Amino acid sequence: MFNRGAHLSTRRCPVDQDTLRILLREAVRETVAEVLQTVLEL
Repeated sequence: MFNRGAHLSTRRCPVDQDTLRILLREAVRETVAEVLQTVLEL
């Protein structure tokens, strides 16, 4: 069961965890910047 899950996750998600973390951080930063800009325009 564990091996099957690991195989599935490896197969479905070839991107490594550090890359995902960096992408997520960039997305959050952009979102925060947009929200701040919108708030400041009000």
